Amino acid sequence: KCSLAMKRLLTRAGDGWGGIVREPRSHVLSQFLMCKYSKWGKLVVPVQKKEVINGTFFRWLQYFDSGRNLDDLNCYHPLNLQTRAFSCDDDRDEVPHHATGSKNNPTMVADPLGVALRTLDTMHFVGLTERYQESLCLFAALSSPDLDLPAFCNCADEVAWQSFNSAHENYGAPRHSVNN
Repeated sequence: KCSLAMKRLLTRAGDGWGGIVREPRSHVLSQFLMCKYSKWGKLVVPVQKKEVINGTFFRWLQYFDSGRNLDDLNCYHPLNLQTRAFSCDDDRDEVPHHATGSKNNPTMVADPLGVALRTLDTMHFVGLTERYQESLCLFAALSSPDLDLPAFCNCADEVAWQSFNSAHENYGAPRHSVNN
């Protein structure tokens, strides 16, 4: 969702907001795998362009021509996803998936990096997917400072720390890493 649209959801004085971001290279690889392997991706990528998504990760990246090709195959466009998410102002959930200036995200943003950085400055919390448990503990501490932290936030207690249970949905994608 566009962060500026999310910010409009703040309705009470003192409301804070935040989000969780992912390491960009891992995020882009996951976008490719979501388009290639998920039921959703298989449905939305046009038949005449399946060869792009059925090829390699490198082939998929080449298709976008360093951002000059705005066609996202009806799936994801890998260029500057986080900057788009933190600078767009649209209530449609899927808008940040698409390249700025494309048919699905036509609104151009003057100085998107500047807008994104200013947006980040207004957030009360930014977590990291790669440190999900730690991020949830930080969120708990910031959002409810008068309450005890959940037991799984006690990193000094190995049993309590290991009690954290998080679901992970792979949407049919194979195990992957930017390291292989």
